[in-house]
Amino acid sequence: MRLAVALSAAVCCLLPAQTAAAAPTPDPVYAYAVAYPLDLAGLDRVSREHTGAGIEVQLNGFAQPLTGPQAQRVLDARWTARKAGRDPADNLSVGFVWVGTVARGIWDFRDGFVGGVKPVDLSSVQLSLGCTRIKQTITRTYDYTNEQTPNAAYLYSGGLGTNAPISAVKDATSGHKMVTDHGVTDVILTRPRGCSKHGHGAQYTYEHNQGQSGFSASAGWGFLSVSYSGSGVHFQKGTDPSYKTF
Repeated sequence: MRLAVALSAAVCCLLPAQTAAAAPTPDPVYAYAVAYPLDLAGLDRVSREHTGAGIEVQLNGFAQPLTGPQAQRVLDARWTARKAGRDPADNLSVGFVWVGTVARGIWDFRDGFVGGVKPVDLSSVQLSLGCTRIKQTITRTYDYTNEQTPNAAYLYSGGLGTNAPISAVKDATSGHKMVTDHGVTDVILTRPRGCSKHGHGAQYTYEHNQGQSGFSASAGWGFLSVSYSGSGVHFQKGTDPSYKTF
């Protein structure tokens, strides 16, 4: 009897561990993209290792997509050539890349560029989704050393009804470094049950505001519209659309 009770107790205590659902396995490609936001060549390599295919990057100034290594060379060459750039617009590059089912917009200012006092920039991924839905929008910001900067962005509009979420990026300096030197806006997508595999479109826009305190903004497929109160410098850069079926 005691043996039966002991065995019963042991089974009781082991069952939860045996039947507990396993934690979901992190996507190694997206994990790399989070850890190294500007390493497009490395992301291409990791994507090939785990999926068999590289990435395609849309960069401002290019109508056709580039491979990860090609996009990396373009960005590196731009900043080498623009070390003494005086035009604020010439100191910003933007890009877009699909990382699995995550739609990622990327911005990157030239290292050493400092833009304005107390402005708020805007980062928007505009999507054509069909029956796919937006699960979450995450914007991460970094200084030029690639140290992530906390509390430098917030969700201005979730894109309900427009499929074009907008994040506000609080452009500022700390220790003579621009805390939003570069960053990403990731829109994580999900296909609800009954939504079959289909094509998706995405493009990315970044609005840099240098010195204007008040603004209102809206976005939709193909546009990010911003109006300001006050005076100052502002400009916008974006990518051509990128398409993926999943």
